[in-house]
Amino acid sequence: MRIRTLVVAPYAGLAELTHSLKADLEEFDMTVIQADLQEVFPKLEHLRLDSFDLIMSRGGTATLLSGITALPVIDIPVSGFDIL
Repeated sequence: MRIRTLVVAPYAGLAELTHSLKADLEEFDMTVIQADLQEVFPKLEHLRLDSFDLIMSRGGTATLLSGITALPVIDIPVSGFDIL
């Protein structure tokens, strides 16, 4: 059974990187949306969170999401990519 994962990427580069990894991560059924703190709620309205097993995001967006859902939220660590 594949792990149904919602990835909330706060910027385009992380969304693109996640999309490029989909083929290598066969055990995951990944849905990727690009949204930062101000954009996340309107985009979540179009998704059924109960259709996912977990959420991955980073920084403040991950913290915000962990406060509004019972799903596990995995925080993607800050990398050099974020600094660029």
